[in-house]
Amino acid sequence: MAEPRNAITSFERLLKDFPESKYAPEVLYSLYLLHTDLKNNLAAEKFKTELLSTFPQSVYAKLIENPNYLVEAEKSQSSVNFAYRQAYELYQNGQFAQAEQLIGQTLATFKEMVIADKFEYLQVLIDLRIKDRLMAIANLEAFIQKFPESLLIEKARSLLGRAKQMEEGK
Repeated sequence: MAEPRNAITSFERLLKDFPESKYAPEVLYSLYLLHTDLKNNLAAEKFKTELLSTFPQSVYAKLIENPNYLVEAEKSQSSVNFAYRQAYELYQNGQFAQAEQLIGQTLATFKEMVIADKFEYLQVLIDLRIKDRLMAIANLEAFIQKFPESLLIEKARSLLGRAKQMEEGK
């Protein structure tokens, strides 16, 4: 019985000393679980409420709202990866309309996917093939603004430079 109480003391001290820590959502979740296990319902509810209000998009908040979140997220990510492979294959085969449709459906269905940047970059590649170049350039600029941390950002910048050169050389 001393172990959970020691953990609670340590976690509460950590939150007090480092309230802006990147570990705050995990600490709040741990405090919620510890207090729940100890049947300290008021304290558990306090940490649950703080986690949900302060870090509503964290994995830990999602776990409180849906205990099956990790299992469902893994299944969703598997579906997203499969959809991306299909969309890319369609793109490679020149089936741009079908690839574009699959990208749109996937982005609409899985709003919080990890690889949204890959789908949107593939959409930009399709735009460059089948749409007005100025529109494609605008979409590339939007991609760069939306995903500044993407691993695809350098490719997007390079592609943007080439697209602008082609547009100027018309």
